[in-house]
Amino acid sequence: MNIIAIVTVVIGAFVLSTVYYMITGKARAEILGTGPDERPEPWKMLVELLRNAVLAGVIAWFVHEQGITTAGGGLALAGLAWLGFPAVLLSGSVIWDNVRAKLAVIHGGDWLIKIAFMAVLLGVWQ
Repeated sequence: MNIIAIVTVVIGAFVLSTVYYMITGKARAEILGTGPDERPEPWKMLVELLRNAVLAGVIAWFVHEQGITTAGGGLALAGLAWLGFPAVLLSGSVIWDNVRAKLAVIHGGDWLIKIAFMAVLLGVWQ
């Protein structure tokens, strides 16, 4: 596993996620009843970087174990990983915990972008 690639995708996913939530922030704020310009506390940003590092490590392991070396292979892995984990978990939160479907879709989009970015980059960057 390439540690430089892993660090790169951790930071890149953090940036992508930040941009994504800036774009979807108004809709998310309406659902949660918060202000659209509300900024996260610094410790939450650190935790998000750590979450991205865990995700990148797991995806890097999957990429390595499956011998993925192409963008297409990375996208296939991303689609399966997203469907099998975030999509299942988020849909469960809608069904069982009354999370609003629109909020789950917003979070699901973030997960899809992050996982696809990581899987493709880690797949082609050997």
